[in-house]
Amino acid sequence: MGKIYNDTWGFFDAGQEYASAGAALFGGFRKMVSGNYYGANGGMPGTNAFANQQMWAAPLWVPRAITIDRLACEVTALVAGSTVRLGLYGSTAEDTPGALVLDAGTVDSATTGIKEILALSTRIPAGLYWLAAVSQGGTPTLRSIGNSSAPPVASTLGGGSTGPNSYYQNGVVGALPATFTAVGASSGGTRVMAHIA
Repeated sequence: MGKIYNDTWGFFDAGQEYASAGAALFGGFRKMVSGNYYGANGGMPGTNAFANQQMWAAPLWVPRAITIDRLACEVTALVAGSTVRLGLYGSTAEDTPGALVLDAGTVDSATTGIKEILALSTRIPAGLYWLAAVSQGGTPTLRSIGNSSAPPVASTLGGGSTGPNSYYQNGVVGALPATFTAVGASSGGTRVMAHIA
């Protein structure tokens, strides 16, 4: 396959053009290295007590085919009897969360700390994806991705001190729905991390 030169990225395979450009320009990663964790970039991480059964999805630009073998989130304040369900969605033609790629299951949010779902083996091609999390059975406080914009999440406002970086959907009980139906966008979405095999 031929090479393309760009002043920002240098030489790269022609087939990588779209994904690499998206990753570099829109808050993603130009490269993904095996053994590392990757997630949405939204400025200085914070914390947020997300509403029960409200699912949040933040963008993850993937520059090459990868295999995800773990998903993780961080619980900073517990709620007894609660869990957090983690997953991954593909993208629509409008660059919003679309079809379910992976429902990874739940982690326990009745204790604090970094919580992981292990032994996954989800192979995905280059493109735009959405890391998702939903608190179920309570409102534990989770690590969030901050208040900076994370394209391609769009805003309905022309100003303000924060930028949207996640879409959300209400009423998610049990397994993740087959299709993400966003009811709004906001800042401070859940910080879910994907580990690359």
